[in-house]
Amino acid sequence: MPYKQLSLVPGAVAEAMAFLRSHTDTNARFDRVTQLVDGFETPFGLELLATVHWVMAHDGVPSLPAISQVVHDWAPGKWQFTDAQIGLAADRLHAQGWLDAPAAISLR
Repeated sequence: MPYKQLSLVPGAVAEAMAFLRSHTDTNARFDRVTQLVDGFETPFGLELLATVHWVMAHDGVPSLPAISQVVHDWAPGKWQFTDAQIGLAADRLHAQGWLDAPAAISLR
């Protein structure tokens, strides 16, 4: 059922916390992802981040207008993302080091 509310099974949080405490590399990656998605936690926000990341990481576009153009050309549903939202996602990805983008990329 796609609209069924998810819930955690009893003890899952404690088990996950224990696992993360004993796997410091995994915990560091988890914290990094948590910082990335802060403010982008909705399905819309996660799709926005993922889409912008793909365009920037795989297409190597040189500027924010070009990033927006590629996102909007990708599929009709991507028009839901405004240029401002695309810019916010690009800024977050760039600022937190999620891209091997050249220093010359113009995000504004």
